[in-house]
Amino acid sequence: MPVNPAAIIGPYEAFCAQADENTTVEDLAEELAKEIVNFHANLLAGPPSAGANITSGLVADGIESALLADMKALEAKESAVPPLPTDFLGTATAITTGLLGIVINPAIPALPAVVPTTGYSVLFSGVPITLATAIAGAMIGPLPTATATLLVAGLTVNALTVTGLYVGNMPSATGLMPAPPIPWVGLI
Repeated sequence: MPVNPAAIIGPYEAFCAQADENTTVEDLAEELAKEIVNFHANLLAGPPSAGANITSGLVADGIESALLADMKALEAKESAVPPLPTDFLGTATAITTGLLGIVINPAIPALPAVVPTTGYSVLFSGVPITLATAIAGAMIGPLPTATATLLVAGLTVNALTVTGLYVGNMPSATGLMPAPPIPWVGLI
């Protein structure tokens, strides 16, 4: 399900509008991590997983810790050079590792008569360096809208590369039998 960029842009702009000299890098990391998890939750909320039971390894705490470490390391560099993809590799790895743990057990079968057993399992969760490149590009945005828009674009591109298998049972003359695993591509 396509995610409306406003789902991240609005809350992030509101956060930035309220930010002042007391806003810390910890506050920013917490807000961005929350919006990254919300982005993926919005993806998983729509078809084909509507009403699904979703087991996810993607949690804000893990992303926040990685993002905070990456941002503090970048801050310590005190360089006029824009962030490099490697500067956000920890964050990208936390996101892709979290996605790898996702299992979606849909309420509605993916194909007629194929009842899910384990449902959709993520086998490949994207390339961390590609996602890190997008995150680094987003972090140089001069305005909250630019940062959020570029972050949504990078997360969307990564979501398109996520692949896995749908596993279920199908009817037979003797009852249900395992259906062949069905490969799928993209969370969108």
